[in-house]
Amino acid sequence: MPTATLLLIIIALLLAIWSVAASFLSWRWAAATAYLSLWPLYYLPDFAIPDSTMVFWGISTLMALGINYMLPFSVAASRLGMSYIAAGALCGTMVGLAASSEAAMICGAAAGAFFGAVAYSRTPRGRVMAFPSRPFFNYVVAKGLPLVVVMSTSGIVAMALYQFFVLQ
Repeated sequence: MPTATLLLIIIALLLAIWSVAASFLSWRWAAATAYLSLWPLYYLPDFAIPDSTMVFWGISTLMALGINYMLPFSVAASRLGMSYIAAGALCGTMVGLAASSEAAMICGAAAGAFFGAVAYSRTPRGRVMAFPSRPFFNYVVAKGLPLVVVMSTSGIVAMALYQFFVLQ
């Protein structure tokens, strides 16, 4: 394997890991770094990441960043339940990865984020979220969509690396 290929794979993997870790901290730019993790693999000839995937996740990333900047600062900076919501989204993505389907990863991440928020709302500190109320669903959508983008994009990187190293 050429050194340049290995370097690009390492960069993609580090960006994906960084974005997943940053999403647990509710970092606004986590979706952008997750999307950036696709680009090194896109330019490698051994990886088959289609143009449609890059366009779809680019638009999704822009939507996630737009949501983060349109939110009131108190909501955007809030870390209320983020560990539960992000862990749920990550678990859902892993279930989708087991199915080897991009659609399953997206649905799994969304369902995981929702169930993570519900689980947090059942804790003593999470009672302030008041499940099932309008503020609860607004908060879950505001925090969940960027998480779905981060986890699904990182899952695509993981799937591409798995197909390259294990299935080849």
